[in-house]
Amino acid sequence: MQLPNAPGAVSLNGAQTTTGIPVTWVAAADGGLRSGYEVVYTPDSGSALAAVPEGSSATSSAGPTLIPGQLYTIEVYAVSGTGGTKTQSAKMSTTVRTLPNAPGAVSLNGAQTTTGIPVTWVAAADGGLRSGYEVVYTPDSGSALAAVPEGSSATSSAGPTLIPGQLYTIEVYAVSGTGEDKTQSAKMSTTVRTLPNAPGAVSLNGAQTTTGIPVTWVAAADGGLRSGYEVVYTPDSGSALAAVPEGSSATSSAGPTLIPGQLYTIEVYAVSGTGEDKTQSAKMSTTVRTLPNAPGAISLNGAQTTTGIPVTWVAAADGGLRSGYEVVYTPDSGSALAAVPEGSSATSSAGPTLVPGQLYTIEVYAVSGTGEDKTQSERMSTTVRTLPNAPGAVSLNGAQTTTGIPVTWVAAADGGLRSGYEVVYTPDSGSALAAVPEGSSATSSAGPTLIPGQLYTIEVYADDMAEMFIKESNST
Repeated sequence: MQLPNAPGAVSLNGAQTTTGIPVTWVAAADGGLRSGYEVVYTPDSGSALAAVPEGSSATSSAGPTLIPGQLYTIEVYAVSGTGGTKTQSAKMSTTVRTLPNAPGAVSLNGAQTTTGIPVTWVAAADGGLRSGYEVVYTPDSGSALAAVPEGSSATSSAGPTLIPGQLYTIEVYAVSGTGEDKTQSAKMSTTVRTLPNAPGAVSLNGAQTTTGIPVTWVAAADGGLRSGYEVVYTPDSGSALAAVPEGSSATSSAGPTLIPGQLYTIEVYAVSGTGEDKTQSAKMSTTVRTLPNAPGAISLNGAQTTTGIPVTWVAAADGGLRSGYEVVYTPDSGSALAAVPEGSSATSSAGPTLVPGQLYTIEVYAVSGTGEDKTQSERMSTTVRTLPNAPGAVSLNGAQTTTGIPVTWVAAADGGLRSGYEVVYTPDSGSALAAVPEGSSATSSAGPTLIPGQLYTIEVYADDMAEMFIKESNST
């Protein structure tokens, strides 16, 4: 019996799926008889499936339901007759593999780093063949990196070494077979950006003020992408302030307006990207307190004594924090005395015990915090001298004359400073005569030329402060 003419070349009709390989063929030549075509799919391991019959004018077939990831040889031939008289033409064939089942959703596995984006995925459904998975990272500018192969039971991948701050689309798909017959499943993907390189150490840039803490930092290492830096100030009580953006080449920031006397943690980090795909580098930080508001003018509170200079000041402005004030007395020769602490609402201080006759610069400033983070406001100051110790009792030294009243006195107590004594004669009617200066160790004075028969008050004092006096008279 004559065989029917054979069909021409067989090829894939469109694209295979996980469960189907549609084929097309060139119709058999005219000039003979055929009752139809048959299409047979044979897996590379196992027996041929039942032949799929197609009509005599058919040139394609959807084929039967197949196994995902399986390699099939597909044969097409014309047939003529039925039963025992049925004949087949020569067979035309092609070899095609179905697609493996696709993995499920892909997500970040833990956290990305500057050079890596580890991912995890839901394993592909059972019921098919796969030789493994492949993971491909494609930067948003540039070509895809080489696929990272993972085993057939893998559900995660560390991925390749990446560029810091770069946005990547990460695709995961199952593969089956090798070489020319290798197929890939549908791809599951996610988009993630690596972290940019972090800046180096953060430090105070100059000096803080009552409302600002300027900072500087070491630039982030080269070799990655960043769109800029952000600087965040967080008070030790309260929420972080809005981030201050700085350019990609910046290494300093003036920061926002802050509260006087407040302790802040200042964090600096590099950023890359915008919106949902924006990432931040590791944060570098420092802790600094702003200066408290300074007190106002300082002045003598009453009068100084031989051992004290009480002071008063205008309270520092509201609107900031302070833990108190400190008052420091510094002699014009020597070191500052220990600071005298006063409360946060104080506006005066009696000060420490001082040396008689000594000149002091007195400084008052507000303080905030304690220990290493304690800050001081601008200092307000005044300069005042304590009174010298007074001489003792004054008396007539010998006898007065018509034109003179010599006097003597007990020397002022030791333990202070004096530049000398002054002796002043004041008639009971009229103005005081010019002071008669005497040395710092003197205990007597002849006095000035006087008017016979006049009553005088004679005062003796150390430096310029009257302390002890005596009245004497003589008449002729």
